[in-house]
Amino acid sequence: MKKLALLFILALTLTTARADDSTIWFTSSQFALQIDGEWTDWVKIDVRIKVTEDKVTIYSDEVQIYKIKEKLEAPYDDTGKQIKYKVVDQDGDYGTIRFRKQNDGTLQLYIDFSNIRWVYSSLEG
Repeated sequence: MKKLALLFILALTLTTARADDSTIWFTSSQFALQIDGEWTDWVKIDVRIKVTEDKVTIYSDEVQIYKIKEKLEAPYDDTGKQIKYKVVDQDGDYGTIRFRKQNDGTLQLYIDFSNIRWVYSSLEG
């Protein structure tokens, strides 16, 4: 099941990612944070993200590590394709990660915890 999900992520990231064995790398060019239910404006960034079968690592100023615990049913959305996982971070907190490829080619990685939500975005064009 994890290999199938990893292959799905690979298919989502084909033009912006490089795969080595069971590892996918891609670069995010934008970041936004949700505060009190409102999204901030996009901030330009250059952050590398590594995805393996059991872990997502985000090489931001402070490295973020999320261990994949299980694949969840992603909510249906006709504006793109997505896959969702239950994860635990390096502090032991549980949340979800959602990989999303919009129909316009934008690749996004949403990270959701009970008290905070943020997104990394990478334009393919």
